[in-house]
Formats: sequence, C-alpha cells, structure tokens
Amino acid sequence: MDFLDAATNCVSISPDNRSESMKIGTKTERLEMKKLIAWFTMVIFLGIAVSAYAQSREGQNTASRDYSSGQHVYESTCQFCHGVAGDGKGPAASALSPRPKDFTDPQFWKELNSEKIAQTIRSGHGRGMPAFRFSPEDIRAVIDYISHFKKGGGK
Repeated sequence: MDFLDAATNCVSISPDNRSESMKIGTKTERLEMKKLIAWFTMVIFLGIAVSAYAQSREGQNTASRDYSSGQHVYESTCQFCHGVAGDGKGPAASALSPRPKDFTDPQFWKELNSEKIAQTIRSGHGRGMPAFRFSPEDIRAVIDYISHFKKGGGK
C-alpha cells in the first residue's frame, strides 16, 4: 500500500454503527498519517527558518552596503574638512570659521541626534559648512558612518 492509498483509506464509513459515522483506519494507516503530518510540519518550520535566516543576512548586507556607501560619501565630501579620524582636523579645517565639528567628541553626540545632523547636511551651517544635495539614503549612510567615530564604539 502506498502513501496515497493509506491517506485515502484512513477514513472509512461504518455501515453497522450510524452514530459513529467515521472510523479511523488501521494502526498502520494512523501511523502513516502521523508521519505525513510530521513531515509537513517539519517542512513548514524549515521554510520559516530558511526565510528568517535569509532576511537576517539581507539586513546584514544592507548594513554593510550602508556603511560602505557612507564611508564613500564621507571620504569624498566630508573628510577634507572633518578629517580622516572625524576629529574636525581635516586639511581645510584651519581656514574655516566656525571650525568643523569633532565627531569623536562625546559632547557632539549629546547635543545632536540623527535628524539634527541630517538637517545640517541638507541646509549647511554658518559660512563654513555648505548645504549638500544628498539622497536621503546617502544622508542616513553617512550618519551611520560618522557614528563609528564616537568614542565608546559607535551608535
């Protein structure tokens, strides 16, 4: 008897007992159905686990791309003033007033949040920092990148 026959024959109508209209098949057939249910359950949980793993890896890849993108934006646009180390001591810093912000200074992170930093990037600050026309994704990425300058390990 194959699996389909077992599933088909598992339920039978008992003509001699009308109140008990359905009977479960033999012990072997019940065992086969339990195995079938167990396999389906296992396949469903495996599918959920694989999907969750793929989503977690995608999040890591996105974070990695954001960091890399933020690093590229910083190095090509911000580093000249804010410095390689984010300490506000880039090659152009001495000529600017006010001086560029020091991203390694804990006070910087106490006073500003991501939205205020994004607003400064979009609008500029004083005569020293011009406004930049970055995409929202690039702004988020560069903020994520500069947060690694924060003393104590980032965000």
